[in-house]
Amino acid sequence: TKNFTKNIIALAENNFKDQKTPEDLKRKVYHVMVEGVQNISRHQATANEIDDLTFGFFTIKRETGNYCLTTGNLIENSQIENLQERINKVNNLSKEELKVYHKEVLRGARISERGGAGLGLIDIARRAGAKLNYQFKTFSPTSSFFYLQTDISSDQPLPDNQTFSNSNSLLNIINLHPLLNEEN
Repeated sequence: TKNFTKNIIALAENNFKDQKTPEDLKRKVYHVMVEGVQNISRHQATANEIDDLTFGFFTIKRETGNYCLTTGNLIENSQIENLQERINKVNNLSKEELKVYHKEVLRGARISERGGAGLGLIDIARRAGAKLNYQFKTFSPTSSFFYLQTDISSDQPLPDNQTFSNSNSLLNIINLHPLLNEEN
C-alpha cells in the first residue's frame, strides 16, 4: 500500500541519519529505493493461492559504504519476456546512451493503467550507475516471482583489503525469502 511504502522510506531515512553516508550516495540509494518500492506496489500481480510468498519483498544491505537493494514481486508469466528484453536493453547501454534512451521514452511515454510510464528501470540504472541483476522464480503455472537487485557503489575508495562483491547476493536473497516467510 502507499502507506506501507511511505513507512519503509521513512525507516530508511532515519537509518541514514545514523550513518556517515555521503549526500550524493544517500540521494542515489533513496531514489532507487523509491523506484523499487513503487514497482512492487504498482506491478504486483495477484495470486489465486494464499501464500506469504506473494507479498512484495524489499531488502537493503550496506557493506563498506556501498549499498545493495533487492526488490521482489509476483508477476504474470506473460510479462517475463518483455521485462527481460527491457532490462537487457538497459544493461547494454552506456551511461550516455541511457540518458538518450531516457529522453526517448519520456517523449513517447504513455501512463499505463498501473501508473507507470516505463521509466523506472531506466531511472534505477542511471542512478545506480551499474547493471541490473535480476532473476525469475516460478511460483505457479501463471506467475513467477521477479527479483531485481541494484548495486550502488560509493565513489569513495574502499579501505585496504576490502571489496564490495555481490556475486552470490541475489541467489542468497532468493533462498532467504521463503525462510523468512516460514519464520514469519
